[in-house]
Amino acid sequence: MWNIIFLISGAIFIALLLYIFNSKDIINSQENKAFKKIMLSNVLGYLMEIPLQIIVRTLGIDHFTVDFLIRVYLISISLSCTIFTFYVFIICLKKESEKYNKKLKIIKNVLSTIQTVLAFLFILLPFTKVISESKMFIDGDALNLLKIYIGIDIIIYVAMLIYNFKKLRDKKYMPIFFIIFLIILMTLINYVDPSILITNMVITLICYTMYFTIENPDIKMLKIVEAAKEQADKANQAKSDFLSAMSHEIRTPLNAIVGFSESLKEEHLTDSQLEEVNDIIDASNTLLETVNGILDISKIEANKIEIINETYSTEKLFRELVKLSEARLGTEKPIEFKYHLAEDTPKYLYGDHVRIKQVILNFLTNAIKYTKKGYIEFDVRNICRGNTCRLIIKVEDSGIGIKKESIDR
Repeated sequence: MWNIIFLISGAIFIALLLYIFNSKDIINSQENKAFKKIMLSNVLGYLMEIPLQIIVRTLGIDHFTVDFLIRVYLISISLSCTIFTFYVFIICLKKESEKYNKKLKIIKNVLSTIQTVLAFLFILLPFTKVISESKMFIDGDALNLLKIYIGIDIIIYVAMLIYNFKKLRDKKYMPIFFIIFLIILMTLINYVDPSILITNMVITLICYTMYFTIENPDIKMLKIVEAAKEQADKANQAKSDFLSAMSHEIRTPLNAIVGFSESLKEEHLTDSQLEEVNDIIDASNTLLETVNGILDISKIEANKIEIINETYSTEKLFRELVKLSEARLGTEKPIEFKYHLAEDTPKYLYGDHVRIKQVILNFLTNAIKYTKKGYIEFDVRNICRGNTCRLIIKVEDSGIGIKKESIDR
């Protein structure tokens, strides 16, 4: 006679596993759906087996509900095997194949048809209830059909393992090895004592093995995050490569412009023409710095940004910033651009003037963008002590300003 304590314990364990699995964020995949159905069919098996145990103990084996519960029990066991077989195909077929989903659909339809036929046969085929030494077990055509079906499933599992022989180290195949081992063990136990039926408990053990090896939602989420990160890194690298290539392409004609402009300075030019040529050179150099700034994006992302310190002319730096700002203002907006450079500002400083220029230009561009009329004031002062000079840059405008809630940021 089956031990009802083991059955109730197994039912509680599979119910807990089903609850934990459903309480987590689950990826909507064929694999997860199949695993959930295996657990549900296992629950169905317990719902048949436990009442059957109670009825046999209390009302006897000849009660009219016993035959019905036995047939439904056989159907539930075959259903678990069918779903697990489908699960084996899901993990063993090559997902990279274009026909993967089509193959799974065909396999699913075939297995569904087989399971329907089996259900009808389990309802129709006869079986006998054998009583021996206060123990009861079933025998007959219905049980033999179930044994044949399980044997065919085992052959399928072995064939799929051979098909994926090179990948057998992958832990996703562990449940297949485990089910083959447990079925062999179950067969031996049933041979020694036919009254001991541990099929549902075996399926419960398989479900736990699957959960703690390949079906844990947390582990799957991590794998998806890792895959997404890898894809993002590839996309980011492609973007950086594109920016780098474009920047190099732009720098070539810009360098030519600077070179031609420098050669123009050697011609006999008037003061106004010479000033305009210098403006072209300054604007080209600024554009070159902007292009180099684009290259810096990839360096920043790779944590490889470099600070290049050198001696630079403060007057030239701020004059270029003023000209760039005035050029961006144009004549469309009624805005007065005010510029003041403190007289005690050192003529030359040592630092990364390209970075300094980038930062200040961002402030000035922002002021130009959000000021419709009025003024923009660009003020440069300094505090010098010994060999250190601290520049104090102020950009003030009559534009829309910053929202009060954003000032602290």
